[in-house]
Amino acid sequence: GANVLLTDVAEVMPLLQRNYDNNLSAAALRAAGSESHLASCGRVTVAELDWTQPQHYAALCPPPFDYVLAADCIYHETLLRQLYRVLLAITNERSTIIIANERRSESVQSAFMGLFSTAFAFKKVPLAKQDPDFCHPAIELYVLKKKKGASDASLAALEAQETAESAEAAAQAAVQAQLAATSNGLQRLAVQEQGQELGQQQQQQQQQQQQQQQHLVETGVCTDDHSKAQQQQ
Repeated sequence: GANVLLTDVAEVMPLLQRNYDNNLSAAALRAAGSESHLASCGRVTVAELDWTQPQHYAALCPPPFDYVLAADCIYHETLLRQLYRVLLAITNERSTIIIANERRSESVQSAFMGLFSTAFAFKKVPLAKQDPDFCHPAIELYVLKKKKGASDASLAALEAQETAESAEAAAQAAVQAQLAATSNGLQRLAVQEQGQELGQQQQQQQQQQQQQQQHLVETGVCTDDHSKAQQQQ
């Protein structure tokens, strides 16, 4: 029998381990009356696999694997590149990859096909050729074979694309920061100009008040002098 490696992320590992213990472990096979098959069947192991951690798939059983079954792994566009890297790392041109995928989003499906077709040859399994008891119109099956020399060239192309995207993102961030700084500077300048304008208005008001007071004083003096002159006459 084949040696099989079952993988999942850390938070699902307890469930995966329990399923293995209840169904595939030596104790489970003996309890099911299948002890006679233990000598001839392959070995099943369970391991954590985080696609975003290269050390995880580097520590798996020595690749390449003959068969890779990816069940319900195409669901979020941000994780496609990580899965792509994993499959490039653990397969060769003789490996067969079977992907069972529920089509949830056309954008995710398009990104999946666009990225993976650069390194893998695709073959979609028609619904008519699937087991009628275990198929569903919403579930799509793909058989992938790695193209010759795909690993190095595909990884180099992906890294170049990511470098370009990082540079573009950094440039956009710099532009946004500059725009924010310019906006803040303009706001400060507007506040400063408003303050200066207000100060000038207050100064003008003070000057007008002083002129009015001076005028009142001068008018009062003139009136007083005129009264005195009349009295003398």
